[in-house]
Amino acid sequence: MKAMTLAVDALAVELGQAPGHVLVDGNRLPRWTYPATPLVGGDAKSLSIAAASIVAKHTRDLIMIAAADVHPEYNWHSNKGYGCAHHMKALRDHGPTPIHRRSFAPRRRRLSGARGTFRTGNDELSLSRHTPRA
Repeated sequence: MKAMTLAVDALAVELGQAPGHVLVDGNRLPRWTYPATPLVGGDAKSLSIAAASIVAKHTRDLIMIAAADVHPEYNWHSNKGYGCAHHMKALRDHGPTPIHRRSFAPRRRRLSGARGTFRTGNDELSLSRHTPRA
């Protein structure tokens, strides 16, 4: 939600005017003054949201492919940063990178030194030997 809020605010500045109305994919609205409507499952109900979703995912994939050149151990060329088993193992073995979202639960666990087990699809990884980097 934070990224979307920042993007809409930046767009309003770029356009020199506030949006007339914003459709938000989800059940909550950010705290702003723009008129807006939340749409649960918005990408299936609104062509505007569906198109924005496709553009956002494609852009994110391009960013992850570029980041893979800097951090090849995460295999982002193929997994695009999704939480597959290889990505989770790389996170455990190498720690988070600056581009890992702070809200990404395995990163939070890694940084906090949490112990335990977490699931990634059908795979389970143990954090019992995990210690945060200094």
